[in-house]
Amino acid sequence: MKTGYSGIIFDFNGTLFFDSDKQEESWEIISMRLRGRAFGKQEMQRRMHGRSGKSIFEYLLERDVPDDEVLRLMAEKEEIYRELCLKDRERFHLAPGAVELLDQRASNPPYDRDGFGDRQRDLLHP
Repeated sequence: MKTGYSGIIFDFNGTLFFDSDKQEESWEIISMRLRGRAFGKQEMQRRMHGRSGKSIFEYLLERDVPDDEVLRLMAEKEEIYRELCLKDRERFHLAPGAVELLDQRASNPPYDRDGFGDRQRDLLHP
């Protein structure tokens, strides 16, 4: 069946993998390390959700953060996130129906991910 699409872009976080709690917890840990206190719920909604890592770190550190430092801090935050995911084996799986959808699409390429390279595959298949 021809759909007229030449590809599909998949979002991962919160769509194919329900990980919002792990994302929030990893930012809470980073916030504690950088400024000695966690995000408040409203503060997290205003200052973390939907924002780039750079803007979050600049908010937390209350200064401009050079790109090389952002990359280092993001790597630290992502390491925390991966550890949290691996500790929660019960919930460490793709969303219901995702495997079947991906298998079906794999037999009918082309398809693409959300542009973050192999990070998701590495996370799910360490």
